[in-house]
Amino acid sequence: MSEAIPINRIDDLRNAVRYVRTRHPFVIDAMVVLPEHIHAVWTLPTGDADHSLRWRLLKSWFSRRMSVCRRRRCLCLRVALGIK
Repeated sequence: MSEAIPINRIDDLRNAVRYVRTRHPFVIDAMVVLPEHIHAVWTLPTGDADHSLRWRLLKSWFSRRMSVCRRRRCLCLRVALGIK
């Protein structure tokens, strides 16, 4: 069974959306966050149809945040176990 990442990391997901929206504006008309994936309906600015850029940036930001958390968790575990 895989981890329900979007739901368990909802604050990181919100921050990722904020980050992307400040650089590439869009309006969220609807968004559903499910345990293993997300559905979204966006309205992009007139003349801008690059939804794939926004998804790529959102996924990238979110994934990098997950990597930092995993490394930090691993480091904390190693310190707790006395492993160098």
